[in-house]
Amino acid sequence: LRGMARCWRGVVQQQVGLGLGLLGAADVAERYCGLYRRLRGATEELFGQQAAFLGALGRGFAGALLQLPFLTALHASERFARYLDGKIQELGGAAGSTGLLQQLLEPFVVFSGLEIAHTFEHFYRLYLGDRLLAQGPSWLEGAVLEQLGLCFPRRFPQQMLRDLAESEELQRRFRLFQLQERDRRLLEPGAESPEHEVSGAGWGPPCSPRGPELPPCPRTQAPGEAAEVTVLALSPRCWPVSPLCRMAEPGRFFPAALSSPLGAFAAFCGQSQSWAGARPRGLQWTWLGRAELRFGACVLHVSTLQMFVLLRFNGAEVAVESLLQATGLPAELLQQALAPLTEARGPADRGPGASSRSSGRQLRLLPRQRYLRAERAESGALERKRNVLCCLLSRILKAEKRLHIDNLVFRVLAACQKGELGPGLQFPSFCCHSVDVLSCVLHLLNQGYLRRQEERPHVLEYVPDESPAPPSSQAQPPVAFQTVEIKTAPSPAAAERRQTFSTFR
Repeated sequence: LRGMARCWRGVVQQQVGLGLGLLGAADVAERYCGLYRRLRGATEELFGQQAAFLGALGRGFAGALLQLPFLTALHASERFARYLDGKIQELGGAAGSTGLLQQLLEPFVVFSGLEIAHTFEHFYRLYLGDRLLAQGPSWLEGAVLEQLGLCFPRRFPQQMLRDLAESEELQRRFRLFQLQERDRRLLEPGAESPEHEVSGAGWGPPCSPRGPELPPCPRTQAPGEAAEVTVLALSPRCWPVSPLCRMAEPGRFFPAALSSPLGAFAAFCGQSQSWAGARPRGLQWTWLGRAELRFGACVLHVSTLQMFVLLRFNGAEVAVESLLQATGLPAELLQQALAPLTEARGPADRGPGASSRSSGRQLRLLPRQRYLRAERAESGALERKRNVLCCLLSRILKAEKRLHIDNLVFRVLAACQKGELGPGLQFPSFCCHSVDVLSCVLHLLNQGYLRRQEERPHVLEYVPDESPAPPSSQAQPPVAFQTVEIKTAPSPAAAERRQTFSTFR
């Protein structure tokens, strides 16, 4: 049975290798899932539900994925994450989607423990952050992580959902703090009665600061004096926030009814950090929030940037050049936000009958993807990061000859933070995780540049390209020639005969 399972694994690996030759196609994710379903059906038809052959199926897929070049696997990971993003959004409101979700995710479970899992997690995190900020958390996201949890070695998606769960609890505590402050003001001498108070805005919770910057994302439901503003304080360690989406000062772009709650929230963050004994840290605002606006009898679901554009249209027509100058954003990012607003059914549509088409409706005008050039820019960044880490590993082991793997990871992380590897060897510093370093170590081991010691497998050695030359102190012995004369015993037939052999060594 073991031999048959090994043979079936080879057959699966060969078929998957032939199928992965079409990774340059646009529908590579659909082809990959279709190939998995066909081979899974063939396995059940031939061998039933035997665990040995189902395991051979997964190992065959894993063996074929391990043979992919890094850049090919990088582009395939982005396509896989994009495919799952579209399917998860389709299953969001479908009834009985649990079984469909399990069938959808089964072809990607084989990524667990492979090198492709690191790049797959990177791109999946981009699309997950886009879904969570645009639609909010749902039970479907948790179900995905239950099945694909082992495919995320750095556990960034799990941390993102944990951040949102902490925000809900902190929101309750912050509202309680607001009520206590209101009661304290009412008990002060000369305080106004509740009838004379202006109803304030409700704000969301701050998360515990875990990094140098916290990018809160404002979500506004209705602009005006009684607007309800909710702020999500997210950790930059796990949420992928592009520098292009950062906002300098909310007061420059929004009226006081929207910007003043944000200032109060920032003050509360500083107070809560002081109470906890932590050093106060600044907040970095972003354009990645969402809002609900009323446009006549229609409710518009838009992003924070789209809300800013629509509020500018309340006074008069606005040119795109003025929006670019006011926000300082790249033209591509602004055009991405304007496209849903100016389409045939958007609020900025000037065509005949546009207002009647959108009356009494819920319009979702959020951009489909906020992270620009995910496949090109992110792939290039990951490739450069991988090359730098492999170079660091090689240089350190060349100098040290052999090193414990924990010590090696520590040295690489320290070099990435400092941005240098010795005198005259500098590079731009970047954030790095131990999982990234271990992934590069496995890559160098598979390529034969590193090796483990047989007695101590936790000690790594660098494999030189050429065998070392012998030391100069050991002089080579000179080549000596010597003549040896071999005589045979005389015989009656050849008494005078003599044989001589000349040899050299």
